[in-house]
Amino acid sequence: VRRYTGYNGEFLSAFQQQTFVLDSAQYSEEVISFACRDVLTRTEFLKAQVPAPTSGVLYQAMDAISGPVRVLGDVRYQYPPTGTIRINDELMVYGGRNYGANVTTFHTITRATDGSTATTHAVGDLVQLCRRYTNASVADALKEWTITDAGIPAQLVDVAGIEAEDVAYLSAYHLNTVIAEPTGVSKLIGQLSQECSFYVWWDERVQKVRMQAIHAATIADIAMQINYDKNIVAGSFK
Repeated sequence: VRRYTGYNGEFLSAFQQQTFVLDSAQYSEEVISFACRDVLTRTEFLKAQVPAPTSGVLYQAMDAISGPVRVLGDVRYQYPPTGTIRINDELMVYGGRNYGANVTTFHTITRATDGSTATTHAVGDLVQLCRRYTNASVADALKEWTITDAGIPAQLVDVAGIEAEDVAYLSAYHLNTVIAEPTGVSKLIGQLSQECSFYVWWDERVQKVRMQAIHAATIADIAMQINYDKNIVAGSFK
């Protein structure tokens, strides 16, 4: 939903445009009303999760030692050619997968990775794909979560600004982690912003999701002229 605000007599091109996501609409014979929210609502738990929930279940039980991971049906579209999966509390890395006879087989398995413990698994246990980050930047994570996972159009994300803030103030942070269960994008952004000291918000005036690092004031931040015409209320020092 786009809302335009301006002054009587101005051209539409001079109006301020603001973009929102439609939440609900109600109408009667006389009135139509819209409830709208900002674009970042797309990052909420039920709308965007990392990793996305996967539906594969074990076709064959597993012991605590070895053996391939055999999943019922052709689920290759849900799992990349290589990656990390979680069955119950155990994480495993696989090096390939193939399909045949209504079974998807994950092979070249490394059991009990990332501090987990090898254990037995039963037929029907869920095989959840994990999301692994290795030496990733804050900007890389934010762009992936907002654009790829939350589905916010790229033109509504200040990609250049996020990358510039990252290079200038957050380059010391390198993300090395595994997200082993579906987690809301909004929660991930909140946790990362606390740990790495930055803010993310929807700037409705420039129509973009923006990010700013918490940092000391720079000369550019404080170098400004204060004068009576622009900054001081007439007849006062306010």
